[in-house]
Amino acid sequence: MGEKLASNQSISKLIHALGDVDSTVRQVACESLVGMARKAPTSGLMSELIDALDNVDPMVRKTACQLLGTMGEKVATGQSISKIIDALDNSDPMVRTTACRVLGNMGEKLASNQSISKLIHALDDVDSTVREGACQALRDMARKAPTSELISKLIQALGGVDSTVRQGACEAFGDMARKAPTNELISTLIHALGDVDSAVRQDACEALVDMARKAPTNELISKIIDALDDVDLMVRKTACQLLGTMGEKLATDRSISKLIHALGDVDSTVRQSACEALGDMGEKAATKEVIRGVNAALRDDNVIVCSSAMRALKKIGDQAATPLFFSELVVGFQFQRVDIHLNICKILRKMGKKAATSKVISTLVSALDGNNSDVRDAICETLKSMNEIEGTGQVINTLRVVAGDENPQVRESVCVLLGIIGQQNATIPLIRVLIQSLADQNENVRKSACESLKNISRSAAGSEVIEGLVITLRDKNFQVRMLACEALKNMGEKAANAAVINELVNAVEDENTDVRKSALDALSKISKSAAVIGIFRTLAIALDDENPYVWKSAREMLDSYAEEDTTDEFIAELCTALAHNSPDVRKSVCEALGNIGAERATPELINGLMNALQDENADVRNSACASFGRLGEKAANAEVINALLLTIVDEDLDVSLSAAEALGMMGKEVATSKVIRELIVRFSGTSARKWLKNCVQKLLNFFCDTCKVEDASIMTTNGTMNIRKGSGEQFSLTAEL
Repeated sequence: MGEKLASNQSISKLIHALGDVDSTVRQVACESLVGMARKAPTSGLMSELIDALDNVDPMVRKTACQLLGTMGEKVATGQSISKIIDALDNSDPMVRTTACRVLGNMGEKLASNQSISKLIHALDDVDSTVREGACQALRDMARKAPTSELISKLIQALGGVDSTVRQGACEAFGDMARKAPTNELISTLIHALGDVDSAVRQDACEALVDMARKAPTNELISKIIDALDDVDLMVRKTACQLLGTMGEKLATDRSISKLIHALGDVDSTVRQSACEALGDMGEKAATKEVIRGVNAALRDDNVIVCSSAMRALKKIGDQAATPLFFSELVVGFQFQRVDIHLNICKILRKMGKKAATSKVISTLVSALDGNNSDVRDAICETLKSMNEIEGTGQVINTLRVVAGDENPQVRESVCVLLGIIGQQNATIPLIRVLIQSLADQNENVRKSACESLKNISRSAAGSEVIEGLVITLRDKNFQVRMLACEALKNMGEKAANAAVINELVNAVEDENTDVRKSALDALSKISKSAAVIGIFRTLAIALDDENPYVWKSAREMLDSYAEEDTTDEFIAELCTALAHNSPDVRKSVCEALGNIGAERATPELINGLMNALQDENADVRNSACASFGRLGEKAANAEVINALLLTIVDEDLDVSLSAAEALGMMGKEVATSKVIRELIVRFSGTSARKWLKNCVQKLLNFFCDTCKVEDASIMTTNGTMNIRKGSGEQFSLTAEL
């Protein structure tokens, strides 16, 4: 019904209903009044709502305030404004809060000295919701109508004693400055940076940062730079932070110069902020003056400033890793301060290979001599991270001296550095330092020395090195022993002497699996052309090792010898190993004998395999049969054939099949009626009949090119096999043949 019902009487009734005890009644009354306020905000409605602000019922007063706010500037008359301003003094915090919000929504018409003063006063209200409402109202006014009266009152508020009031004023200033930054607003916010209350400073800082990011005007930049000279240290500190936040955008000659000056500020927090700001300015700040200034900050008495300087130098180096940067950085080694040296090393270490300039390396090497033990350790670690060091006489001589350092970490790092240098130029003095380190009392030093010798072993396989490594094979640390094996392995046949082989043979019985495997690998590389009797004992032990990796290495080594090093001595040792108590060893030896090849099938080898055909272990017998098959016709004498025929009746079908397969691979000597008969008798009644057909066919081919074995399915149980010649003639081959 809207406007037709909007009489004073109906409005009064609805307003009265706002205080009803029934929530449904209150809700309906409120919705009706809201509808009226939106559609037809008459003077009568406005008058009734204004009167309702004095109602004794707090719910009525609150809702009346909200309705007036809904009507906004439409009801912004002198009377309504006065009533709403008066509502800020109401005893009910809900009414005061609502009044704040209404004032904020009414725009420029309410931006009077009286309303602004009341809102600023409300910033100090005992109720937090009222304070929030007043702050929001001032911010709304500032966005909509930043009048001179509002600005004047807010400036006064910034000088007030209550921090909440100052914070609210600062937030309002921030909103105005973001919308339309002026010198007056910027100056006011910068002044607020020195407030004793952190919340005020934070609001001012955030406003300035937003302004600088959106539109870094010359006026704004100039004001922030000027703030670096402010008498208030908080202003100076925050100005530094603002410049750093903007990074390269504010990296002008003037701002950089001011920040360098701030590095000498009497307050440590300002110096810290200046370091961080310069670090955030990127490549533009990578000047000699900046690097020297921040480098000097590494010597600051305040630990936090030192840390900030270190981070800043790292950032500058990431952006501009120039020779100038590194040259200026290492100047810090001229000062006799451990903390500076350690900080420089940290920066260089993070830069890695980029820092490997001749100036840096020479400075670091020189600093090794006569410095603190911790610094020497840091320098060594830094040089290691660069992985590029030229092994000049001066460098090697310095490292030789430092190799006697009391700190084991330093000695360990020296060994690593020598290994890096040695990969390019393994000089005798360098190698001797590493050899001496093999006897170091610290196991980590010995490990590093071994590791380095391993890495340069191909060019450092001299007698001194070999002797040192042989002794190291008995080191109490298993990792040292393992590395010694690996170093000897890399030397190959250059290390092939009796002492080396004997020690490696002993190492195959080491208590540690990794050492045993490494010893075997070393033997396989060293002794192919220097085989001695002991090595076969070693292989036998390794072939029986419980660790699969050791066993695999031994097996590969054995096969390698069998294929390449077939001396009579080697064959004799293998045949001796056929008597080993481990079936795994005997099986592996049989396979190795078969891999030697027909050309080297000596009588001793054949006799050894024949004996293995009678082994108690089926796998060994099977392996012996397979080896005879690989030897082929060279092993086909009557004694071998008879031995295989006896094996055909082995209780293990797999062994029987292997024996028959071996006979089938021995050529014409085996293609006799006796052999064929034995095959038919053994397999005609088994699941291997189909295989038998193929085997017999191979033998028949040696004396009857046109003989064809018929389908194995026609084989009878009494051992008869039907054969067809090429002419079509068919005959039977039986066990009685």
